[in-house]
Amino acid sequence: MKVLVTGASGLLGGAVARLLAQRGDDVTVMQRRPGSLGLREVLGDVADRSSVLAAVEGHDAVTVGHAWVTDGLFGRLV
Repeated sequence: MKVLVTGASGLLGGAVARLLAQRGDDVTVMQRRPGSLGLREVLGDVADRSSVLAAVEGHDAVTVGHAWVTDGLFGRLV
């Protein structure tokens, strides 16, 4: 299966990407900066619609491992 993983430079997205690759899936990661997972990369920003549309093309599934952290409630808790 061809799977696109967002947020692969983070803890959750990276773990998901590695596990999918280990089980034999064809994994592409979408991230803002080049990473070190050794998987096919698409550089882009999930906040940019055209980047996302280009990245998902040709994939059978997408896993979302990215997060937006703002100054809201979460920012006040940590």
